[in-house]
Parts: sequence; C-alpha cells; structure tokens
Amino acid sequence: MTPSDPTGSGADADASADAVANLRHRAEDALQRRSSAAPSSAADSTRLLHELQVHQIELELQLEELIERRAEVEASLARYTDLYDFASIAYATLAADSTISQTNLAAAQLLSSPRALLYGKRLLQFVAEPDRIDFSHWLQRVFDSGTPQRCELRLGSPGSAAGTLRTVQVDAARTPDGSLCRATLIDLTERLAADETLRLLEACLAQLNDAVLITEAAPLDAPGPRIVFVNAACERLAGYSRTELIGASPRLLQGPGTDRAELDRIRSALQMGAPVRAELINYRKDGAAYWVEINLAPVFSAAGRVTHFVAIERDITQRKATEHALASANQELARSNAELEQFAYVASHDLIEPLRSVSSSVQLLQKRYQGQLDARADEFIAHAVGGSARMQALIDDLLLLSRVSAAPHVHSVIDSAAALAVACANLAVAIAQSSAQISHDALLRVQADPGQLAQLLQNLIGNALKFCGDRPAVVHVGTRREGANWVFSVADQGIGIEPQYFSRIFELFKRLHTRDEYAGTGIGLAICKKIVERHGGRIWVESQPALRPGTTFCFSLPQVATSTGRGAA
Repeated sequence: MTPSDPTGSGADADASADAVANLRHRAEDALQRRSSAAPSSAADSTRLLHELQVHQIELELQLEELIERRAEVEASLARYTDLYDFASIAYATLAADSTISQTNLAAAQLLSSPRALLYGKRLLQFVAEPDRIDFSHWLQRVFDSGTPQRCELRLGSPGSAAGTLRTVQVDAARTPDGSLCRATLIDLTERLAADETLRLLEACLAQLNDAVLITEAAPLDAPGPRIVFVNAACERLAGYSRTELIGASPRLLQGPGTDRAELDRIRSALQMGAPVRAELINYRKDGAAYWVEINLAPVFSAAGRVTHFVAIERDITQRKATEHALASANQELARSNAELEQFAYVASHDLIEPLRSVSSSVQLLQKRYQGQLDARADEFIAHAVGGSARMQALIDDLLLLSRVSAAPHVHSVIDSAAALAVACANLAVAIAQSSAQISHDALLRVQADPGQLAQLLQNLIGNALKFCGDRPAVVHVGTRREGANWVFSVADQGIGIEPQYFSRIFELFKRLHTRDEYAGTGIGLAICKKIVERHGGRIWVESQPALRPGTTFCFSLPQVATSTGRGAA
C-alpha cells in the first residue's frame, strides 16, 4: 500500500483489470477453437459470424461497465483519501520500532513537521525524553497482544522545551498481518489546561465565605431552572448537601416569607439578560429563615446567548437584625425627643408668667429699697434680680430651641442677604455698643426657612460681638461653593477657641467661660446646629488662636442660584 492509498481501494481496481484480462483470454481461446472447426456450409459460416459479432458487442458492453466501475472506485478512493488526509484527528501508521510509514495532515501538524519528511522517521524521536521508555513498552504490547491499547505521552519536535510539549492520547491496534499498527493521536493539551483552570476555580470558590450557585438559564417560570453548581459555602448556608441541591430548583430555598414582588423583579431582570441585586428571605433545610443579599448575573455563550445564571449570596441575617434594632431605637429616640421637646416648650411656656411676676417683684424691691437696707440686703436683692434675668434668658432660649425643632419643614428659595439684614437689625444695639464693623461677600439665594436663617446668622454674629475681646468687633460673612452646597462663613478677630473644644461648644448648656466673664445660656450654638441640620447641612468651627486671632464658624446649605450683591451690613 502506498502513502496515498490509505484505504486499500487500489486493490479493487487491480482486481477489475485482472478480470478484464482473464475475460479477453477466454474469448480468444473460444475463437480459436471455433476457427479450427470448418463450417460445413455457407449457413454455418453466417451463423458463426453472427455469434462472433454478438460476443464482440457483449465484450464491449462488459468493458464499458468495467471502466465505469473503475472510475467509481477511483472516485471513492479519492473521497476516502481526502477524509483521511483532512481529518481533525491525527492518524499514523507505525512499524514495531515506531517508524512512520503513513500520516495525515493533522498528525504532521501535531508533530510540527511536513508530512513528506515524517516518512521513515521514528515516532520515538518526537516523544519527550522522560516518556520514551514507557512508550516503547506500550508499543511492544500493541504488537504482542493484538488488542487495541491506549497511552498518554508528551510529544514535540526533537529538542523542544518542556513548555512547548503537547500531551497526547494515543490509541493503536495491530493490522491483520501483524506487520504494522494504525494509531490515532488526540491532543489533550487544551483540555487538560481547561480542566486545571476549572479545578483552580472550583478550589477558589470552595474557599469563599459567600455562597455561589449556578443555574441553567431556563425555565424562569415553574418549576424554575436547575442548579448545576454550588460551592461549600452554599451547602453550609442552606443546610443541604451538594447532591440534594444539584438538579433542584432555587425555589427549594424559598418559603412563605420570601418577597414575591422581589422575585418578580428578579425574574424580569433576568428575562432581559440584565444583572440584578436583591435581598430575600430564604429557608434552610431545617426550616430556619435567613436573609441573603443576592447578586445575580447572566452568563453568555460565545454566540451571545444566555446559557446560565450565577448567583453570589451573602448571609445578612445579623445585619438585618441590627438594622431592625437600630430602626426601633431610632423610632424610640425620635419619640423620646419629641416628648422632650414638647416638655421643654410647655415647661418654658408655663414658667414665663410666674417668672415675670417674680422678676417684677424683685425689680420693684430693688428700686424701692436699694440703699435703705444694709449692704447684705442690697447684695441679696441684686442676686435675685440677676437670677431672674438669667432665668428669663434661659427660658427664652429654650422656647426658641423648641420652636426650631417643632417648626414644619417648609423651605423656599430666599435671599440670604435679606436674612443677614434682619439679623443685623436685631443686633443693632450690640453692634453700636461694640463699634463693630460687619462686611459680607456677594450673598446668595438658598433653599431655607427665612426666619431660621436670620436666627442662625444672628446667633453667630452675636457670638462674634460677645467674644471680640478688648478691640472693636470685626466680622465678615463669606460664601463659597463646595460641590452641590454653598458654604457660609462668619469670621471674627476675637479671642478664638482651642481645637479641643470644637465639638463641645455645640452641645446644649456647654460653656467655655463663667457668667462673670461672658453672659449667656449655653444654648445659642446648639440652636445654630439644630437649624443647620434641619436644612440638611452641617456646621463646624475653624480657629487657631496660637497662630492668628479669631474664630470662623462655617455652615453649608443646598445650592440653588447665584449671588445677590456684595457690601457692608
């Protein structure tokens, strides 16, 4: 058999030619025998001629049939040769010493050599050095046993580096005459690499604390897609074994507490091939409910078709319990604060009238009897008058704080310059007494309650007037943009505040100085903080007395529009 005739069909063509030659030989013998017998008459001669002509036509027809038969055989041989040559599986014919007598193109590609150069070479040359002894023993078994044999080995061009070797599965069987064996060589390199990658991925997934669950893409409706993969964390979370989960539907984990509307939302997203995040109640095998945060995403084939869905689930049961406890605590705190604010308002309001009576009485007592009694009496009366005045200021500030808390959240776009003007008008006496200079940047239109913004600026400017020290107060109201907010600043050149007191000054009734040094109730900055927080902003202080004099109070408000002018208040 030649290398171009792997199927043995050439033998059929040779047999056909032999049959034609044999038939011709028999016809010539018959003609010779008939020619030796002389015809007895003209009629016999005519009949003999006719028979010869008939036989000639028969032979011609048989010849045509044999020619057609040969053409069919040659066409079939060409087809089988093409199938052999262009097959995706590598084929080779080997002698007992592994000499290659025949290969197809796939084998030549696997061995990285032109096919013509492979004939006469030994396959052993292409086997990796560590595998050669095992290969030789295996090939001996192929010829000795007469039964098909299989092995795995590494192949490459002679002298190839280890990284370029291909892992191959070889199946071989001896030919009937025992002189050769025919082998198939299947390249396992990519499959083994994919298997190793898959093993690595499974090992990584097994170490995750989050549960991973993979399902088929359909059906999304009942009974639901089948689960095809779960990791160890999923088994621990659900309480089911891997064998119980594989092939089941994720609906196995759902129960009466599972939000159906959320399931419908998930189904709609998956139908569109979109990722989706959800929080659901699932149920363990023992019936215990638990919360999971699920991130679901479709898996697409190379053709762009959704084939699977992968879900990463995290147990958030403890987080949900904490959120519930926090919500309950916040609700209770809001109720308690509302009751305290209501109590402060009622108490302050109800104290006004008796305090006014006491204050009026001690003031009359001081006016009528001051200097008529002894010095101790004058001192006691003065203490009573001062105490009633401080009580009146305290009640006024408490009422103001309660009104800030109780006021409805009705904010509109207002001119902050107008609010500054109202604040300065309310502080006109103090400004005049301290010879204060108050300036401002171009002010803005902001979303705020006009009365509360005026109160906020009044408290901050009043603070600057109070703590100006021995010099006339210099106060500047500035503005700047920070993201989606406007930041207001009220800066002075007064005594300043040490950084360790920054957070304390906004607490209720917290004072940094005695009443003898500076008057006040310790409520003013707490009112400022409440107003700013009700407007969705924040308030803070900036001061470094050791480096430069003064304090700057800053607060943020939502940004709405542009400025309204620059000047002095």
